[in-house]
Amino acid sequence: MPVYNAIEEVENCIQSIVRATHVPYTLTLVNDGSSRETSRRLDNIASKHPWIRVIDNGSNIGYTRAANVGLAASTAEYIVLLNSDTIVGEDWLSEMLSCIVNHPKAAGVGALSNAASWQSVPSLNDAKGKWRVNALPAGWTVDDYARLVSDLSNRAYPAVPLLNGFCTLFRRSALVAVGFLDEEGFPVGYGEENDLCVRLTKAGYDLHVCDSAYVYHVKSASFGSAKRAELVRAGTAKCAEKHPEVDWKSLQRVLGESIPLIELRAALSEHISKRES
Repeated sequence: MPVYNAIEEVENCIQSIVRATHVPYTLTLVNDGSSRETSRRLDNIASKHPWIRVIDNGSNIGYTRAANVGLAASTAEYIVLLNSDTIVGEDWLSEMLSCIVNHPKAAGVGALSNAASWQSVPSLNDAKGKWRVNALPAGWTVDDYARLVSDLSNRAYPAVPLLNGFCTLFRRSALVAVGFLDEEGFPVGYGEENDLCVRLTKAGYDLHVCDSAYVYHVKSASFGSAKRAELVRAGTAKCAEKHPEVDWKSLQRVLGESIPLIELRAALSEHISKRES
């Protein structure tokens, strides 16, 4: 987990991991030049949990390089790259592991979320056609919603051409084969996950959405919305430059037409509507 300040969100994320993860794991926090106070609090967390470690970059080297530091430091067969502005739902990692273990050609698996573009549930877009940040139903916790997703899921694990980078479980051997994230092309992120997904599929690997795992996404505490929009535009342009043969609109259509995800969104919406009526 790369960390650059926003310590309250980071602590909420860590607390959720400790609470909702029921398989053995090591959590690596990559401190990317955060403030003295953030650094102190990260070290304090690690001192209380022997399975949590902090790698201190010393200065801010940018999201993508920081992510690669953490990925390269792992020796596990499977590695999750997780945004620090997330809250993981009950049994999230067990569900994602089940998906990737049952798909030997899978290089990456993504979770569902309230705000993760095509992996969002129960709605994709708001009234203006922009990506929706779905609020939890009144009185619900992230774990409540995660349990509902798990209960309603058919565990179809749909194959997809792209995964949102907020929470991805990778097969380490696949990352090593293609060279991890592109640090030069995407130094601060935004587009780096699309580039990696394309490189993985070109290398013969598959990607899947774990339609039984749910991770809540607060949405980038490190950048404001205007700055984020600027970074998205730059990342999109870089992806087009690197992969001129890729029909990105076609990939988006595949994501939008995934029947298992469409059916699950409908089931979630129906369940919540009945509950609130």
